[in-house]
Amino acid sequence: EALGKNPDVTTIKFSSNAGYTTQVLRIPSVAFGPGEIADIGANEHICLDQLAEAARAYAALMAADLPVKVRRS
Repeated sequence: EALGKNPDVTTIKFSSNAGYTTQVLRIPSVAFGPGEIADIGANEHICLDQLAEAARAYAALMAADLPVKVRRS
């Protein structure tokens, strides 16, 4: 909403910290960041406008009034 776009919802075919939190800790997780998945690798890069767009999205996420569930084990 903050960027006026609908995000692509997909799976990723590489390792991220979300794998640990979803598989080991059983916490639903999201991998989110600037750039394209195809850009990941030895020559990884993003454009500065993608970085600025991500910063706006992160700021909107931090400002959102989201419910927080605390799990006790």
